[in-house]
Amino acid sequence: MPLTGTHIRVTVAAVREVRTKDYYSEQPITLPIGIAELGVAGARATPPMGALPGGCRADLLTVDGAPVPIVVAGDAALADGRGPLTVAGCGPPLTLGPGDHVVRTRPGRDTGIDLDRLVLSSPGRASAPPPTVPSVRVRRQTPTSLSLRVGGAVAPFRLVLGESWNKGWTARVRGGPSLGRPQLVDGYANGWIVRPRRGHVLDIEVRWTPQRRVWAALALSTAGLMLCLVLALLGSSRRRDGAASWRQSGDDTGESTGENTARGAGLPARIAAPLVAGGVATAVGGVPTGFLVAALTALVMVTRRARPLLVAASVAAVALAGAYTAVEQYRYRYPPEFEWPTFFHRAHVLGWVAVTLLAADVLAELVGPRRRGPTTSPGPSPPM
Repeated sequence: MPLTGTHIRVTVAAVREVRTKDYYSEQPITLPIGIAELGVAGARATPPMGALPGGCRADLLTVDGAPVPIVVAGDAALADGRGPLTVAGCGPPLTLGPGDHVVRTRPGRDTGIDLDRLVLSSPGRASAPPPTVPSVRVRRQTPTSLSLRVGGAVAPFRLVLGESWNKGWTARVRGGPSLGRPQLVDGYANGWIVRPRRGHVLDIEVRWTPQRRVWAALALSTAGLMLCLVLALLGSSRRRDGAASWRQSGDDTGESTGENTARGAGLPARIAAPLVAGGVATAVGGVPTGFLVAALTALVMVTRRARPLLVAASVAAVALAGAYTAVEQYRYRYPPEFEWPTFFHRAHVLGWVAVTLLAADVLAELVGPRRRGPTTSPGPSPPM
């Protein structure tokens, strides 16, 4: 039999879950339901025609919690396509005192109308001519700086940088003072008030000042790497010189020589070394990292032959971090953006594993068992 009614409810009885990785939390999430097509046989929807019915409504807008009556006017077909409409007050004038005020609109799913933009104006004032908009030309741009040329500015204006607000962004007029700390604009961006002199062209430099620390850290890292290479070359040269000296001054009688293992540091230091290494590794890399570093350090404190495991495990951690990053990037095709490193948390942990293992190797060199050079038995005394 035919059905009649004014409302239709659709219930989804079963779904096929499709999961992906959330770009922000890095956790697996289930995608929302997607309906490609939905219809009812024989149903006809009459498109809206003509003007909206209008009428004064007090359920769409509130200021400081009090309802403000407004009327929404426009074409019904335009409204059905989510086009722009005209909003005007239909009640007594709204009087606002000094200070902050809260303007809220009700969700469109409850009222059928979305209020996306409101313009507040003061009645009784002569409308001023629109201000002249200055021209802005980007002369030079890098990921951390902008060089701008502003012309045609005859009145104070706001310079807006479309980057997330951060006090690390600074702006300065070339040859002039700083524009001060950025102000929050449009809920996210950085803005500065610029007061130009009429008829002057402004050259403004915008910079991300924390980048200086990055460059300093890179310079220190490079210097540290070069120092490590120099120390490694000097140490290798000294070992070769020492071995050659021993061969020249060794026992020519062909008697066997032996290698003895020295005790190195005292027993308390060797007991404390795994605890210190594991504690530091736990603080920066978590409990599993701390347990691994402490276990390998303790093994080295017992026998020097296990010391290569520290370096080998560090190299393996770096290799695993690289492989993990490559596989994850291939699977999820992460975009090349600022948050890209945050998508690979496990690689971050593996990096700390590598660093703390190398630090444990240095600690083992200081307090672990050491090798004593070859020794010989004294030869027979020469005849008198």
